[in-house]
Amino acid sequence: MEENLWWEDFLNSQETEDGFIITERSGILHDRDCFYADRIRHGNRTDMIRPSAGLRFCRYCQRKAAIRNGITDYGNYKIYEKYFDQNQVSTDLLIRLFVEKGAEATIFADGIHIVCGEDKWKLKWNCKKGRSILKHNNYVRSAAGSRYITKGYHEQRIRRNTVPEAICYIIAYDYEAYHGETN
Repeated sequence: MEENLWWEDFLNSQETEDGFIITERSGILHDRDCFYADRIRHGNRTDMIRPSAGLRFCRYCQRKAAIRNGITDYGNYKIYEKYFDQNQVSTDLLIRLFVEKGAEATIFADGIHIVCGEDKWKLKWNCKKGRSILKHNNYVRSAAGSRYITKGYHEQRIRRNTVPEAICYIIAYDYEAYHGETN
């Protein structure tokens, strides 16, 4: 049950058009757009906007809901899905980024832009297969150790330059820890 706790906040925040379907017999919750939801007979399904806690979730829907929770342009969902699938980004990593860290992603011509906290990141397209270029917003450190965000981005050097490693870097990034700040 602990595994599904994040779903409660996510499901409670969804608008009516983002409803879910529950299979009455098995108690499995599906996203309305789920392939498997289309196969549920009308007599064995219930539409739900705010499902009760303790339900089991379809594995396919769990990934989709994690992605949907973090994207700002749901009309481009298939592009995100294909990008994350081709670059072998796990569902657990997507949950950590979009649900636990509360990051938001938007597609632009040059790649996926991710906002996580006050930091902005760019995952660039057109890299060699499986590779990524991760850019982070520029900032200026004040004498007191705080920072303010400025225009532009700089490339982040990450050990294994893959999309999953870039996402792990975004998840783990903490300005104060990175610069050795203690308050």
